[in-house]
Amino acid sequence: MGRVATKIALWVVIVLRIAVGGVFIYAGATKIGSPSAFYADIQAYRILPHLAAWGMAVYLPWLEIFCGLGMVFKLCYRGALLSLLILMIVFTIALASGMVRGLDISCGCFGSIADVNYPLKLAMNVCLTIVIGVLLKAEARSR
Repeated sequence: MGRVATKIALWVVIVLRIAVGGVFIYAGATKIGSPSAFYADIQAYRILPHLAAWGMAVYLPWLEIFCGLGMVFKLCYRGALLSLLILMIVFTIALASGMVRGLDISCGCFGSIADVNYPLKLAMNVCLTIVIGVLLKAEARSR
């Protein structure tokens, strides 16, 4: 790869890293102030028992924020990437499960904003998962 292409690739990775980190910081921040509302969103999926859903409602926003900060500031970067990749896979499976079961829910991604548009949300989740995977691969290559 030439010097110009390498510099462009580096800037693309930086922009993607900051954008993805920002998405997760925002997502966590929208839920952190109202764990009871987020708990209701989690329970609407009908996947987790009460205690697990409550734990997720309290813990998950903080995890999203810390992983997002790790992405933006490149602190514990590989751990943040891997954690977010796993989260996105779980989120996508949960969303697909809700769609297959015909649940009319708010996804809870950015707080209880509106009912979920399954095809659009699934497409966004898949794209975000792919970007995180690409960033993880780029990080592995840089070592």
